[in-house]
Parts: sequence; C-alpha cells; structure tokens
Amino acid sequence: IRKIDFQKKTGKAFHDEIVKIQKRLIQKQSEIDKYHKDRRTLIKLQREFETMKNNLDKLLQELYGLEDDSLIPQIKDMYGAN
Repeated sequence: IRKIDFQKKTGKAFHDEIVKIQKRLIQKQSEIDKYHKDRRTLIKLQREFETMKNNLDKLLQELYGLEDDSLIPQIKDMYGAN
C-alpha cells in the first residue's frame, strides 16, 4: 500500500481531495435517502453521486497506479455492507 507523504504539499493536497470527495459522497447519499420518494430529485442526486464517485475512483487509480478500476475493492466487498 502506497503511503501519502504529508510533508509534501502535493501528497497532502491529494489526500485532502480524496477526503473531501468522500465526505461529499456521504452527504449526497443522505440526500438520496431523504428524497427517495421524489423521483425527479432522486434521479438528479443519483447522477451527482455517480459523478463524484467516478472522480473519487480516478483519484484512487492515480494514487495507487491502477490501470483498471476493477482492482479498487468495493466497500461492500471489504466490510460486507450493502
């Protein structure tokens, strides 16, 4: 596992961006849960979530030097979450 060098600005910025996106994903999922009965709003929120998730996947691919996103473990696979 690659370690992030927090002494370098680029390493810290990279980490901070990953954390920021992850926090936004959690917030977006809360909104999705809240508006699950409002189809119009739900579709918009789900698209926003997928866009953020794709951005996070790209950052993780870059961080770990992965060519294929299938190599990034899914949270549900790691922790048994659904």
